Amino acid sequence: MIRVDSLSCITLVHLYGDLLNLYGEDGNPAVIASALRADGNEVSVRRQSLGDELNLDGADLVYVGCGTEAKQLLAIEHLRRNSGNLRRYVDGGGLLLATGNAPDLFGRRIVGGDGSEVSAVGLFDYSAERVAHREVGEVLFHFGDSYLIGFQNRGSRIEFVQGSDAARQPLFSVEKGYDTAEAKEGFRIGGLIATSVLGLVTRNPAFTVWLALSVLGRRTGVGVREPSRPFRDEIERFGLGLDQVAFRAFLAHHHGIELSTDRLLEG
Repeated sequence: MIRVDSLSCITLVHLYGDLLNLYGEDGNPAVIASALRADGNEVSVRRQSLGDELNLDGADLVYVGCGTEAKQLLAIEHLRRNSGNLRRYVDGGGLLLATGNAPDLFGRRIVGGDGSEVSAVGLFDYSAERVAHREVGEVLFHFGDSYLIGFQNRGSRIEFVQGSDAARQPLFSVEKGYDTAEAKEGFRIGGLIATSVLGLVTRNPAFTVWLALSVLGRRTGVGVREPSRPFRDEIERFGLGLDQVAFRAFLAHHHGIELSTDRLLEG
């Protein structure tokens, strides 16, 4: 069992929780912290925003959620002023989870529908391009062998610089959603974990387990674990439950999928 010594506190940094918090995305770091505590670890959640100098010293995971386009620009300006600290953290192998439209912040630029451009932080070789019509709805993906549910309200798409594919790994396989042509959603580049899915951690115990194991793995030198079945024991270990009746009802209502209890637990 991987476990950090109880004397060594795990630090989660929540950036702009007061600014980039559409759809209650501050629940994501709260659930991650709760899972790690249930595993017997001491956890500190450090909240930082526009009035702070970015301090990522000792951080085990940095989380950024989604916000309005106007608030995105405020966050970008602050991040650019603190880009040296952020780059040192990322280049040092730090984990950075960005959900909703938060991945837009860390590419080269954000391109508006009228062709206007805003420079982003520039950590990674991609651009965010605003879409003419928002993509809104419930989605169904596969994460390894597990089902993953979520919600998208997407006003931009990530476009990668040609030739940057070698460093990028997709996160999810799409069963129902807005990326059926590519059949993939989200990506990992080094320690960046980026996805447009909302409610990702709060609604998906298997993903939360994977993230918690990745945090512990980085601290102990094991590294990021690839998503795989079963995760059953780990879900119990991290104190995460799954309301099987509610989950089956959700799949049946939104996606027309009928699952037995055994099939649900298997993924």
